[in-house]
Amino acid sequence: MALLPAWALKASAAVLTLLASAGSAVYVDGHLKNPSAPLRPAVVPAASRTFTIAGLEFAASAPASGGKVHLEPSVQATDSQQPLTSTSVS
Repeated sequence: MALLPAWALKASAAVLTLLASAGSAVYVDGHLKNPSAPLRPAVVPAASRTFTIAGLEFAASAPASGGKVHLEPSVQATDSQQPLTSTSVS
């Protein structure tokens, strides 16, 4: 088995790098951001729907809050705890 000279390995690595760079440039060029696209598309309110299961009619509609999530902090500050002033490292 014949060994390749070092220059052949370096040249093939350089060619592979150039091909990968050119391929990436072509891909990016073909996937440019559309400047006319809206940043935040309009939200269409969900229409109320009715459906029937086993002869019973059910109505489904959007939540009263408009679909927004309301979050509150779950960690509350307290004065009964002393601040942590030192830690131990094993």
